[in-house]
Amino acid sequence: MCVGLMVIAQKPWDTAEAELEAYRKRYLEIQGTEAPKPVLVVVAGVAKDRAGADELRNTYMQRWARSTVEHYEFDNRGFADIEGYEYYGALANNIAKHGIDKFNGFLADLQVWGTPEQVTEKLLGYVERTDAGGLVVPLVFGGMPAEEAQDCYDLFAAEVLPELKRHDVGGDIGVTYDSAPLALA
Repeated sequence: MCVGLMVIAQKPWDTAEAELEAYRKRYLEIQGTEAPKPVLVVVAGVAKDRAGADELRNTYMQRWARSTVEHYEFDNRGFADIEGYEYYGALANNIAKHGIDKFNGFLADLQVWGTPEQVTEKLLGYVERTDAGGLVVPLVFGGMPAEEAQDCYDLFAAEVLPELKRHDVGGDIGVTYDSAPLALA
């Protein structure tokens, strides 16, 4: 069984698209079939109005971006010397050159925030750009208080999710299921 890629919004979308194209080409060469569609992971903040959405981006997405730098050590220049981690070494160099705040803004801007209509439009745009087969959309991030998190969940569930469900992306993400029932141990 082959499973599609998980694409996390951490690179400019043009770069992600080019890398997906190269992957699909190589997958076809090796497997002889089309690659399963990727699953996108995009953090989203949904608010009733633009001011609330901007607050989600400027406060909580910034904090979330900072936490990813700390957790994954994106500012660790030593990654440049490890085969396969050159991209992370380049990130560290960019953070050193431009500063952590600029990187946090860059990472936050790759995510999605806005009113329900804006979030829906952006998410569907990312799906279309990458020919994705699915989405994972974290809605709580950056130390968001419980009440704001609940508001974000409720608004997403009521207004964004129904619109996303109206769009069939076709194909599958490479997961097959056996028709036999699962045995519980």
